[in-house]
Amino acid sequence: RSCYAAMVKTVVLVSCETESTAKIIANQLISNDMAVSVSIINEVKSITRGEKGELVESNQNLLLAETDETLLPKLVDFITSISNYKPKKIIALPISGGSWDYLDWISRVTSKKNNDSTKTKQRQN
Repeated sequence: RSCYAAMVKTVVLVSCETESTAKIIANQLISNDMAVSVSIINEVKSITRGEKGELVESNQNLLLAETDETLLPKLVDFITSISNYKPKKIIALPISGGSWDYLDWISRVTSKKNNDSTKTKQRQN
């Protein structure tokens, strides 16, 4: 059965220069509850246009991170702070449907994080 959920689930694509950077980012996203799952695809061939119009070919490591859109600003700020790429290669795409069980799991995990953040902010005020 498929699901179209009220909370917008998001998959974030992040290009990393090295495998070690990809692993650091993936571990931190999970450890700090910015994503519920991160897949690393190593040695993705990328062809881009350089600043002078030339074609640039490189190997990159691609992260696929599943999260809720409410966590996206924190996730982007974190990746921006440690990524060496200029411009930062971070793209967020909404998940419009999929496995009910999986999307429900994303909701449960991210709503717990959102509730924890709200409680912390309320305590600080």
